Amino acid sequence: FEGVATLFQLSTGALVDRVDFMAWPAGAALTRRPELDGRLAFCASLSPGAANDGCAPLADRPVADRLRHLYTPGDLAALAAGGVAVGMEAVKLVVDLEAGDVVHLLGNAWDLHYTFVREQIDGLPHLDRCDPTESQLFHAGWAQFSQEQYVAVETRRYLLGTLVRYVGNGVRTLEFVTGDRIVAAQMRHAFFTTAAQLDDPPAWTLRPLDQRQVTEMRLIEGQVPIVDPHAPLRDLVLQPLTDGVAFGVLTLVPTAELAATPLGLQVVVITDQVPNDIPLVGGLITESFQTPLAHVNVLSRNRGTPNMALRDARDDPRLAPHLGALVRFEVGAGGFTIRRAELSEAEQFWRDRIGAGDPLVPRLDTSLRGVVPLGGRSLADLPAIGAKAAGLAELGRVLSTRTSCPGPLPLPADAFALPLVHSLEHYAASGAAAHLSALEAEPSFQTDPVARAAGLAEVQALVLAHPIDAALLAELEAHVAAVFGTARLRLRSSSNVEDLRAFNGAGLYTSVGVEPGDQARTLADGVRLVWASLFNPRAYDERQLYRVVGSAVAMGVLVHRAYTSEEANGVAISRNILDPLRGDQYFINAQAGEASVTNPAPGVGTEQLVYNWGRSPRLEVLGRSTLPGGVPVLSAAEADRLACTLRAIHDHFRALYDPAGEDRWFAMDIEFKLEDATRRLAIKQARPYSFGDAAASSDCREF
Repeated sequence: FEGVATLFQLSTGALVDRVDFMAWPAGAALTRRPELDGRLAFCASLSPGAANDGCAPLADRPVADRLRHLYTPGDLAALAAGGVAVGMEAVKLVVDLEAGDVVHLLGNAWDLHYTFVREQIDGLPHLDRCDPTESQLFHAGWAQFSQEQYVAVETRRYLLGTLVRYVGNGVRTLEFVTGDRIVAAQMRHAFFTTAAQLDDPPAWTLRPLDQRQVTEMRLIEGQVPIVDPHAPLRDLVLQPLTDGVAFGVLTLVPTAELAATPLGLQVVVITDQVPNDIPLVGGLITESFQTPLAHVNVLSRNRGTPNMALRDARDDPRLAPHLGALVRFEVGAGGFTIRRAELSEAEQFWRDRIGAGDPLVPRLDTSLRGVVPLGGRSLADLPAIGAKAAGLAELGRVLSTRTSCPGPLPLPADAFALPLVHSLEHYAASGAAAHLSALEAEPSFQTDPVARAAGLAEVQALVLAHPIDAALLAELEAHVAAVFGTARLRLRSSSNVEDLRAFNGAGLYTSVGVEPGDQARTLADGVRLVWASLFNPRAYDERQLYRVVGSAVAMGVLVHRAYTSEEANGVAISRNILDPLRGDQYFINAQAGEASVTNPAPGVGTEQLVYNWGRSPRLEVLGRSTLPGGVPVLSAAEADRLACTLRAIHDHFRALYDPAGEDRWFAMDIEFKLEDATRRLAIKQARPYSFGDAAASSDCREF
């Protein structure tokens, strides 16, 4: 409930104080605290006649969809609950200049400032954005509102911003959306008007998001506390990456020992570095910070298992007492919680987790044989040549009509595939298929990770020892000699259980380089290594988690010329993964040279960018690479071309994967490179990006 409390002098009737309030907890007292410079705060209980400085402050309180003041330390988190942004608690704010500078702080029920103003201030009816007619009305009104409240300056009625607490280092900021034409005096007014309603005003700062805002804020420097745009990534302590809940024994495992340590859903791992991949675990905590597109984070997101980074996690007082104990571990946008767990609740969680969902039956076509050039092939050939090869073939069918990236996509030339059928025949001829079948009948193989890993190693040894079919090898070697000569090749996994919307498979399988004439690793060796990787323990366990039917699983091989000179490489997503409601933004992660983007070496930072479609500035810089000394990895023109290419890929593949437009969070994930001194853009692969268990709003929220 909400209202106004007025305090009068009993003897004279004189007005002493008046405050408006919302969400007053039953039995609590709202008092002015002298030790807080007279600011208002809730006390846990009434204390008539006692001094205000003796009250026991409330830590939090129940709130609804909005507040006008933060009167407890937990108010910000309560309003931010349910948000989809990663690693932050964000609360939108509205300063109504015509209503005497009333401040409205909005919960996540209000996805846009406009929605709140339209319904709560203007009193207009709610519009269902899933209805085409009402959606058209909504967007017309939103466009007009944006022109009046973000573009116009002197005539605007509202100052619109966002309060953000960055979980990683505790930085608290007031921010204005990029493209907002707000000027310095309005920024200052919004800051001090809002800060007066917060529980800890000195903790808050202004943060610019683009160069225009930097220029404006320099005009009020010294008048308002200001941090630079990179402040959220500086001095990180905690980095929540994938939301989720896990039950398991909290276990410290050095990264170098992960591959040899029995793990599983029943283990929550603390490890020192960021591994390139990790076997199936209940939850992951790394002591080194990750990038949002690190393989282990992509795996965690697809598995629905919590993942975060925490400096010195093993010694953190919140975790250290629980090492070796069964715990309930949860990661959310605002941080993490951990507590001891009962075995009964953990067992129920594990039963529900493993038994959920229908079996996944991969599509399999064994009719295609021999060396298969990708020209003329498409995504429809996935059951025969695997997902990577079919995806690259489909990329060859994308024809951009945009002026900034016209024509076909820049792809590896002369790529070809070895179809899935050959791996199945090799598994059968080598005895690997029969041996795996016998192992799967043994209870220890199903229940003991050590026994399972040992058995899978035996299966892989059979695959690696058996010679490839002579006719197939002769055809393969002749094709490579005729098309590639002595060029170095890249042999990449292309199974029918990776790069799928329902099963990403990032980092599960093995790709290798082969130099023609190298006797240490021949072309046949490379093919067998890729085939054997279908039985990597982490890949096998992942398929078990997703209830993949093993009899329909097979491995193809995608072959193309290796990239031997890279000026830059990276990953880009056709949606802002840090705030997935933002369909008008792309997330780009880039690095200089051939250094890893997804798993940088300790202490090496990558370039992280948000690309804005349809408004200025186009690029928001979240962080610069540490390798070229802070020099941008991608120029503005290169980012433009990359974003244009990604948009063409997004539009083309959405028509195939989501023709009815039902997936409002549809996004594509691409790997790219800038080649040699020409810095020519090359697209290495594309696959659907999964947001895991996160779900789009039933109100079709997206912008």
